[in-house]
Amino acid sequence: MIFLTILFIAFIAPLATGTCALCIFGRKKATEKPVLLLHTITDGRHAHFSHYSPKKFLGLIERLHAQNLHSRTLSDMAALPPDARDPAITFDDGFESFFSQAISVLDDYGMKVTVFPIAGYVGKRSRWDVLPGQPHLTGPQIREISDRGHEIGSHTLTHANLTFLGDADVRRELCDSKRMLEDITGKPVVSLSFPFGSWNKRVWEMALESGYRYGTCYRHHKNIPAGLIPVRGIYSFDTVQDVFDKIAPSKPFSNAYARCRVVSHFAKGSPLWKFLPNYLLFRSSNQFLFHFF
Repeated sequence: MIFLTILFIAFIAPLATGTCALCIFGRKKATEKPVLLLHTITDGRHAHFSHYSPKKFLGLIERLHAQNLHSRTLSDMAALPPDARDPAITFDDGFESFFSQAISVLDDYGMKVTVFPIAGYVGKRSRWDVLPGQPHLTGPQIREISDRGHEIGSHTLTHANLTFLGDADVRRELCDSKRMLEDITGKPVVSLSFPFGSWNKRVWEMALESGYRYGTCYRHHKNIPAGLIPVRGIYSFDTVQDVFDKIAPSKPFSNAYARCRVVSHFAKGSPLWKFLPNYLLFRSSNQFLFHFF
């Protein structure tokens, strides 16, 4: 009996758990466009998974090129048919590593991407997360990225969880960031990435009212409104093959896709450690019943 218990704990339970996770999270919808999400391109060890090494990033772009695939901006991807093979690549947060590690590789291979800076942190170090601070892109860098043919979208003003905010604060996050980034690039900002992947119907309707047309959907991929496009995260443990497994239409089930869907839920905990004074919870109709701080 003891032997069977040990066997179950050591082998059968993990296998069953992994199989269930693959069945639940690993199935890709055939109609989902291949859109990838990156954060930081950097070497070394870090206390988070949201980074990718320059070597693997180069390998990814080289393999896309070898297979006659070209990365697109989010706006370009929205106009392509559902069976499009070209992926869109997006970068959340607008870290300086995009300018120092990624843009030259992309330009060498004629690839275009969408970068989502946090407008209130342009030229500053990150303080909105529990992770160690990282430098953000400067205004001139953002302008140059745009001038080189890449799309600039908004990741809001302060990286606040928009679902925790009242209507006035949501509008400020959406409208002020859009205006500031448009002032930098001289071009319309029509794409939005939700901080922490958090969105709901109220937030998306307010984004549309603010002039956005497209948004990335990090989680909640079922029955999403028009204009929202699901993204598949790339993490430090992903190989180049893992990334291709996430977007390959020939693989309806993918371990790599299951992992990225599971890991995406860890982002939901960050706002609890960086609770902002204007966060509101327990919303009933148009009234908030509880206010933190």
